[in-house]
Amino acid sequence: MRRELMALAAAQGGVFTRRQALAAGYGARAVRNRLAAGVWLARRRGVYVTRALWNASDVGGRHAIDVAAVILSFRRSDAVGSHRSAARIYGIEAPEPAREVVTVTRPAGAPGRGASRGVHVERSTLPRGHVRWEHGVPLTTPARTVVDLARTLPFRDGVVVADSALFLRRTGREALLRVIEDCGRWPGIERARAVIDFADPRARSPLESVTRVMFAEQGLPPPEVGVLIGEDDEIFTEVDFLWSDQRTIAEADGLAKYTDPGKLRAEKLKQERLEEMGFTVVRLTWRQVTEHPEESAARIRRAFVRGTARVDRAA
Repeated sequence: MRRELMALAAAQGGVFTRRQALAAGYGARAVRNRLAAGVWLARRRGVYVTRALWNASDVGGRHAIDVAAVILSFRRSDAVGSHRSAARIYGIEAPEPAREVVTVTRPAGAPGRGASRGVHVERSTLPRGHVRWEHGVPLTTPARTVVDLARTLPFRDGVVVADSALFLRRTGREALLRVIEDCGRWPGIERARAVIDFADPRARSPLESVTRVMFAEQGLPPPEVGVLIGEDDEIFTEVDFLWSDQRTIAEADGLAKYTDPGKLRAEKLKQERLEEMGFTVVRLTWRQVTEHPEESAARIRRAFVRGTARVDRAA
């Protein structure tokens, strides 16, 4: 690609327009030939990226390219990637929409249409401190992204987002609280505040986050999260959830533990040792937590009874 167009694309998140290619000296036939040969890929109407850059990009990088293409298609510099799009680029867990969608935020008074095919446009104020650049694309900061999603998603999904951002150290609680203060009168901000209060950086997966919400909704006491367990001054494992007084452990089981024979055996040996140490272990799957929360909570409560009885006998 010609140096002039390459430099322009680099400054635009890797994308360029047909008009820019023509201005750089490519004729209309040359543009058509490159598209037909797959040397250039159209990401929006009249907005292209080189196949080389696309192939070299990971999932987050490719979505950043699509965000850059949407922003460039507006022909204005007032849009930034936000909400699910920003979360995806940062690697923060967030529920995916039913189809591939780029989400951007534009100022409330910005001209032009709103949503179009494959694009969702939010209208909102964007203070300077709420925007940063990633992969050459303007995005809402991780803290603003978490708060935006926590305001607009159901509480459980907001907790998944917040836990993930904190666990990955994309943001911290103080930064989240500053954004909440900046957006204090916005719709959904109280739900976002509740999400941030509940969030825990020790939750390592969406299943652990959803399970914590289930415990709270079912009236179970909050457990310790991500606890190291050992004996004789030796730490041998980390458990997902622990109720020390009831000598009860809950493990949130993802599918990977059952598809890998080595991991399955390690989990069995881990549980045997925990039970030898006097713990009752309850294993919970995604389906049990999300579809049968009352039954899952009842299993925990029965474990509490057994654990408490064991403690009483030992005393």
